[in-house]
Amino acid sequence: MNLSAGIESFRDRLRIRLPRELYFKKKIKASKRWRKVRKQISKLQNKVANQRQNWQHKVAAQIVSSNSLVATEKLNILLMP
Repeated sequence: MNLSAGIESFRDRLRIRLPRELYFKKKIKASKRWRKVRKQISKLQNKVANQRQNWQHKVAAQIVSSNSLVATEKLNILLMP
C-alpha cells in the first residue's frame, strides 16, 4: 500500500477548499451566497476528515494483517537524556 497516495488526495481537497474560503471571506455575512459557500466548505472539510479516517483504518489494517504481534510502548520523552 502506498502511504503517500492517501496524503496526496488530502492535499487535493485542501487545494479546492482554499479558494472557496477566500471567496467566503468577501461575502456579506448571513447572505444567501454566504450560506451556500459555507455549506460547500463544510462538505469539503467533512470529505477530508472522512478520507483521513479511511486512510488511517487502511494503514492500521495493513499493519495488523502483515504482523502476528503488534506492541505499543508509552515513552516519557521528557525524562530521556
